[in-house]
Formats: sequence, structure tokens, C-alpha cells
Amino acid sequence: MMEVLGAIEFVKDNSGIFWTAADSLNYMSMIMPGSAVMVKANAETEFTWADPIGEMEEPVELMAPQHFALPMNTGKNMNLLVTMWEEIELGEGDEISLMNGEGDVFGSASMQSEIQPLIVWGDDDTTPETVDGFLTDSTLHFVYYNSELEEEIIAYATAEEGDSTLIYTDNSFFRITVGIIVDGISDGEDAIRNDSFQIVSLYPNPFNQSTELEFSLISSADVNVSLWSIEGRLLTVLRSGYFSGGLHTVSINAKDYSAGMYFVKLQSGSSHKIKQLVLLP
Repeated sequence: MMEVLGAIEFVKDNSGIFWTAADSLNYMSMIMPGSAVMVKANAETEFTWADPIGEMEEPVELMAPQHFALPMNTGKNMNLLVTMWEEIELGEGDEISLMNGEGDVFGSASMQSEIQPLIVWGDDDTTPETVDGFLTDSTLHFVYYNSELEEEIIAYATAEEGDSTLIYTDNSFFRITVGIIVDGISDGEDAIRNDSFQIVSLYPNPFNQSTELEFSLISSADVNVSLWSIEGRLLTVLRSGYFSGGLHTVSINAKDYSAGMYFVKLQSGSSHKIKQLVLLP
């Protein structure tokens, strides 16, 4: 039995929920005669059905995300296992999502442990009129929700194999590290938790052509407001200069940009705030 366990990479059921012996995870529904599971092994292994000896452990119940949307089960999926966090201190109520370039959520989870499984749903090709999951070879975009700050933060993920650009592939499995991304590099927690200024609102969002960002300053400061693509590319500086303490509004006109997901970044000194926004067709 131990030889079999040593060969198993992971096992998953038809809901995409998976189990990996190496990481002591039990997120699977109960396996019973007549049910089917997919097994990925790193060596030739023979599997046979045997009656269990004693009682099986109950599977860990996955908590549904409250901030991000719960994706549709499309029948196609890949699996990710977060084994390390960089510059992220997990908190109760924190969540993570995986989005496409248009801001559609096709994977989301409520944080329950430092080793966190993520189910990523692929597009159902039997419904060609609707994109309800990741298309094959499309890039996975990560957004982390900090429940204490009530903020969405751009994140990045790197696979254990060293691939910094994760793409969707049916039935694949990767162990990954997730971290915060700012201008393409990870940033310290002090920048995320700075309270000298706040984004008060971004409305409307989603928006068509134009929206408004409202932010507050405790005291006067130099502030830079910029618009970024989902790939982390600076598109334009919206406002930059000296602002007095209090409330301020910056208009965002995106009539020259294509529909999709973008990020607006508010920066003062080494501190910053980032918000996701979605431009409608």
C-alpha cells in the first residue's frame, strides 16, 4: 500500500475535488463502488478495488467563497495546490480567485490552510455561445482578497517546475507559490497595510467608457494614480501631483481601450493601493 501511495501524484473525483497523499490532504468526496476517480501516478501502478478496513475518514468540507463568485462546474478542470505564500499573511475570510482577461471568475476558494487546493474550471465546449470557463492555453490571472482590509490585491503564481506563466490545460496538476505583485515584483506587507490613504470607492464598476475613483488622504501628500493592464503593464498616468488632506476624485476614461479587466493603482511614496476594474464592451 505504501508503494502505491508513494507513486500517486493526486486523485480527483468528477467534481474536480482532489486528494494528495504527499500533502496529507483529504478534500475528496467518499469513494464508493460505482464511482469513478482520476489518478495521476509518477510510476506504473496497479489499482484494484478492495473493501476498506475499518472506517474511512470524513472528507474535509470546503468552505464556499463569499467575496468572489463561485464558478460553474463545467465538467472540465485542472488542479492547483498552493504550497507556499510570499508576502501574504493568511487571515480568516481571505479568498483567492482565478480570472480570465475579461475578469470572469473561473476558480475561487476561501483560505482554510497554508496548503490550499484550487480547482480551476475549463470552458464547456458543448455551450459554444457562452464562455463559462478557461479556454485551453489561456493565461490564469490571480487576485487575492484581504478580508481585514476589504481589498483585492493583484497576485502572481509560479509553478514548482519554474513556469512563471500558468496556462489552463485540462486535467493538469501543479504545485504553486502565490505572492503579491506590484509593478512585476513582490512588495512588503507594510505597503499593503498602510492607512495614511484609502480608496473610498470606484464607481461604476464594471463600467462603460468612464468611471470615477474616490480616495482619501489623512494629510497632504504626493500621489500618483495610474491605470494598468492585467499583464502588469502601465497604460497611463491618470493624475500625479500634490494633494491636500481629505477626499479627492479622479475620472478614468477608457474609451480608447478594449473590454476586459484592468487595475487602477494609487501610490504615495512606497505605499500603494490597487483596485480591479472591468471595462464592458
